[in-house]
Amino acid sequence: MLTPTTPHANTYITVPNVPVYNPQVKDPKTGKYGVVQVVNLGLVGYHLVFSTTHHPELIWTTFEHVDNSPDGPCTGPTTPPAPFQAWAFNNRASTDCTKINSWTKGQPPPYPIVQAFRNWEYGSIPKTADGLQNTATLRALNKNVLGILPPTSILKYYFLAGGIWTNGTLPATATNEVGGLYLANSTLETFTQTANPNPQMINCFSCHDTGSSGKPSYTVSHAAGTAAGPCPYDTKLPPACQLTQQVPAAH
Repeated sequence: MLTPTTPHANTYITVPNVPVYNPQVKDPKTGKYGVVQVVNLGLVGYHLVFSTTHHPELIWTTFEHVDNSPDGPCTGPTTPPAPFQAWAFNNRASTDCTKINSWTKGQPPPYPIVQAFRNWEYGSIPKTADGLQNTATLRALNKNVLGILPPTSILKYYFLAGGIWTNGTLPATATNEVGGLYLANSTLETFTQTANPNPQMINCFSCHDTGSSGKPSYTVSHAAGTAAGPCPYDTKLPPACQLTQQVPAAH
């Protein structure tokens, strides 16, 4: 949520005048927390999913605003990138690592302040062969894109935090996944990240996979092919699936 006092508000891709439910504000009529406010929303993170000629099973990527949060592990005070003087979702001066990406289930509003960290930089374990290669590749890619973007482009305040795909086989498993095996967006997967330095292989495919299930169970997954359900992901959708790609007028 962007306000007139938000520092560097002009660095965010903005959607104006959006009605949102804010559980942190007390309703003066009822005395309970939770009101609907019309606000300007700033884009802090997003996923981009796409297929390529050699990877029809889909590649999952995640992007973040450069000022979201620092990379882990939590060791004490951190420094935001210039020209920012503070992180959007982290107290730069904090030395309390007990609140990192923590959430108490059932906590009623107002909600406590959480210190967000991107536990694994570019979704990689540092000082391993795969981690070093993945990190170096993403750093170079982000640097190259910055060299292409016009100086006035707002996209220069966003970066590719990582991507993950498989070797072409399905379903995605611990043995065929490639890329940022510990990938998480600090704003979209704040509370599902594994702790640094205690990695567990949790990433996009931990939920978005042909084996995913929920309540209700999913009929499609992240992946193309017969296992993906009645509407396979493809650049040329069958007529029966065209309606799944249309945005309702109300949106």
